[in-house]
Amino acid sequence: MNCILREAHVMTDVYYVSFAEAASLFPGRPSINSVHRWRLDGVLVATGERVKLQAFRNGRRWYTTRAAIEAFLAAQNAGAASTLLTPTSRERELQAVDAQLAAAGV
Repeated sequence: MNCILREAHVMTDVYYVSFAEAASLFPGRPSINSVHRWRLDGVLVATGERVKLQAFRNGRRWYTTRAAIEAFLAAQNAGAASTLLTPTSRERELQAVDAQLAAAGV
């Protein structure tokens, strides 16, 4: 089994990591159960979408790739900066909505 993965690794330049290894690559060192949960249920991001960790099973063990981990983290952080509002910008948005409602007669 390991030989097949090593051969695939050499041929495709993809780094396969077990979920135990993947857990150590994430910030904060989450448990293996968290990695499994991200594979199954994913994470709800700020845009309302659900992002799942890409993984595959070989025999009894689950594997993912470093690229899949990077894509998973990038997808979580992609919309975070654009959706955060400062109190001042939130107040401006609320004033604009109030003005639109007043103009519509509501």
